[in-house]
Amino acid sequence: GEGEGEGEGEGEGKGEGKGEGDLDSTSNASALLDVSTYPDTGPGGSVPPGMSQPQLHAWHARRDAAVADPAPCTLREEMPHRKHEIPIFIMALNSSGEDAKVGQTTREIAQWLGTDAGALRHTHLVERTPGVNAYAWPRAVDVAEFAVASIEEILAVAPPQRRQQLASLYYIGALGEARAPALKGRLPAGFVGLGHHVGCLFGHMYQWQLSKTRGNKHTVIMETDGLENLSVPPSTFQDFADRLPRDYDVLVLNHAGAGPGALYDTFNGRNRIQAAAAGVVAGVGNGTGRGGGTVGVPTPVLGAPDHPGASGESGLPFQRFQIYAWDRDTRQAGLQAYMVSAKFVNEVWHKIVWSGGADMVDAWLLGKMCGLRDPSRADGGNYLKCYHATRFASPATHP
Repeated sequence: GEGEGEGEGEGEGKGEGKGEGDLDSTSNASALLDVSTYPDTGPGGSVPPGMSQPQLHAWHARRDAAVADPAPCTLREEMPHRKHEIPIFIMALNSSGEDAKVGQTTREIAQWLGTDAGALRHTHLVERTPGVNAYAWPRAVDVAEFAVASIEEILAVAPPQRRQQLASLYYIGALGEARAPALKGRLPAGFVGLGHHVGCLFGHMYQWQLSKTRGNKHTVIMETDGLENLSVPPSTFQDFADRLPRDYDVLVLNHAGAGPGALYDTFNGRNRIQAAAAGVVAGVGNGTGRGGGTVGVPTPVLGAPDHPGASGESGLPFQRFQIYAWDRDTRQAGLQAYMVSAKFVNEVWHKIVWSGGADMVDAWLLGKMCGLRDPSRADGGNYLKCYHATRFASPATHP
């Protein structure tokens, strides 16, 4: 039901604030919006919280004109390999079992990146972040409260004809109802059967809000089993970020065999596990999976490079990687690893409010927001602009 209800009846001159009035997604209304565009170096800035759908589309049009990309950078082999600069959030609940998983994951990521776990923690490039156990509320309910900070900003400034309460938003309303004095912060009875999915949604929203608060240009978000499901090695995360279009929202880093959309880019990246197998990088393991000091990444990532040879920097072998559009509902379950942009963490809250909430976070994000057309967009685009990272030239042929 996105694009309906709230998107209707707007643009009738009843709005409040700058840029309101007779706005639609095909007008020249972007000239009326006094907001910053994203810099040439990539996404940045924040979206004014009171924007309606037509206003946000007009704001997009202005920003897109300022940062329009040339044709996709296919075969841009000469792009230098840069040092990893992207924060990685490892989302975990508070338990000894999760402690062990986070420690192991951090050590393995450090091996991939050619450094040590202590250095990654010291620079906050890898950070343990809280998940949400809705069944445990009111314990740690402050994590869920932080996760809805941007949503509440939007609800607070919405004009009366579109104003909603937090409790009216699907799944997210669990927190709104839990605030009732009689419940004292506990999960409402109507959500008991959905508590796991409610907790997952709030856990991922916490990561988005934290990335927004930090002002991150890109953020990799992993669940504690993220390394076991990667479609590309961590040593390529920076390479992918450097090649994505400036207005991307999400890069899917798991589901190696998912069917792709159109090819956006292909490049030679560095596979440190392959290098370790050849004795180039010491102490990384032999690339066969978890155990014995090895790194747990799916076997398809660890095959022989398509284009072996030295990189010219550190002697690491090349391996071919691809970026495909993720612009259809592939019916994939699981959101163990993905990268988000500053654009996404600033704008996703509007989409949640317009949608009337969200539900199971993997199906909602990958299937619905990334995979379906937004009927309110004049350009026929999807709700989000998403991509898929993989080493397979034709992912659909590799189950």
